[in-house]
Amino acid sequence: MKESGFALNEIPDKQFLTVDTTYPEEILYGLEQSNMMYHAKSMDNKIMIAFSRADKERIEQLIYKNTHTNEELLERIKLYRADSDNVNLAKSLLPEISEILHVSVSSLERKPHDLQIQLALTYTCFCHADDFTIKKALQDELSLHHEVESEVQQLESERQQPSISQKMQPSNGSEQLHQQEEIRQEKKKRNTPFTSRDVLKRNAQTIRENTVNGERTHIIEKSEELERNKK
Repeated sequence: MKESGFALNEIPDKQFLTVDTTYPEEILYGLEQSNMMYHAKSMDNKIMIAFSRADKERIEQLIYKNTHTNEELLERIKLYRADSDNVNLAKSLLPEISEILHVSVSSLERKPHDLQIQLALTYTCFCHADDFTIKKALQDELSLHHEVESEVQQLESERQQPSISQKMQPSNGSEQLHQQEEIRQEKKKRNTPFTSRDVLKRNAQTIRENTVNGERTHIIEKSEELERNKK
């Protein structure tokens, strides 16, 4: 006999359920993955569960999905687990993932391949749990990917800023004017139809940050002097 979960006296508003099934281990595994308060005992062809009344619908859904198996889906899960870096096998699970997330399959297919693989991996890890638990795990994976992507973009932006910032620092005489001309030409080249909005935004932010604390006036004065010399 296997036993897991919380102590019975810790579960509020308890209800009890006994299920005769050939899949007690799958149900127990799904319960262990779910963030519910329960106490379960499983044996050969039976599992006894104590749970909170608030989780009754989730418990019933978990039991149903593990006692009404989809052999074709289980085969796809088995194949993916054997080769979890295979994006085509990951794609084969997107219909189930999209259903749980309430999004279209095509929207997931547009995601980067590494994210599709991570979603498939998360899904197969939690496939015996209730849908609420699986959805939360998938959403966490999407959020993590977004955070990592944002951090990478921020680091890339910070990496590019010093070269522009360095050019903004005044030194002496003609060198200052030369630097100003280089900056203007660089900005002109970047303000082309082939320049991404992200690059333009980063450049604008860099320039704003480096023209504070008195530098703004200095740059304007040098720009005006350059214009007078051109005339």
